[in-house]
Amino acid sequence: QQKEEYEKAESCKKMIDETEDDIKVSEQKKKDLDEKHVSLTNTIDELNREIAGLKTEIAEMQVSLKQAGEERKAQNQLFQGAVADQRAVTNILNKALDRLKAFYGPEQSVLVEVGAHDPNEPGRAVAPPPKSGRAYQKSAGAGGVVQLLMKIISDSEIEEKELMMDEQKAQ
Repeated sequence: QQKEEYEKAESCKKMIDETEDDIKVSEQKKKDLDEKHVSLTNTIDELNREIAGLKTEIAEMQVSLKQAGEERKAQNQLFQGAVADQRAVTNILNKALDRLKAFYGPEQSVLVEVGAHDPNEPGRAVAPPPKSGRAYQKSAGAGGVVQLLMKIISDSEIEEKELMMDEQKAQ
């Protein structure tokens, strides 16, 4: 009977050792799982903060994009106005140049003199005008004005082209 009790006692000790080992393993596993839970909770919190930050950035970028679109629209309106102004300047200057060329051109070299009469004494002979020694001619210096006008027109056309290139780059 002692042998049976001894075997039973040994069996119980063995079972107690195994149970204690299982308890230690389970406690370690629980500790590891708790640490993993804390780590995952921290990761979730960090990711939620990052998501909130990214949402804020997206909202700021949308506002920035809208402002950039409005600024671009304003720039385009300025461009349209500047191009229209340059075209108007070129058109007006071309008309002025045509008038100057017509006036100072070679086909217009003959002038017509109109005689003056005194309305108070009809029929009275008018004294001849004093001689100046030179015949009246149109100013030969007008060529400089014509050239200057042509230069201004050229500059205006160049400015219009530069505006067009700047607009293409801005888009």
